[in-house]
Amino acid sequence: RYSLAIVGINLTNMIYQALVNGPLRTHFYNIAEKAPRIQDFHEVYCHVFWEFDKFWFDEEPVDIMQFGPMRDKFNRKLLHKLSKSQTILQSEFQKKE
Repeated sequence: RYSLAIVGINLTNMIYQALVNGPLRTHFYNIAEKAPRIQDFHEVYCHVFWEFDKFWFDEEPVDIMQFGPMRDKFNRKLLHKLSKSQTILQSEFQKKE
């Protein structure tokens, strides 16, 4: 278990930093035919939260005190994924038909 508010704040900052510092631009270059919209950022947030949730339960941390190291490990994993030129952050529930 974890606090949704704490995780949400941390993931928002993580995604924002990835956008400002450049790694998240890969995703937007790969999905956008035109300039990204706020909706595109919301979809990234949903995807990252979904992935963090799976990551958290797969890692099976002892307690919430492991949040910092788990967050950092997840961030490294996300940045590694974004370093690949073909990356698109999209979960199954987000696929458009």
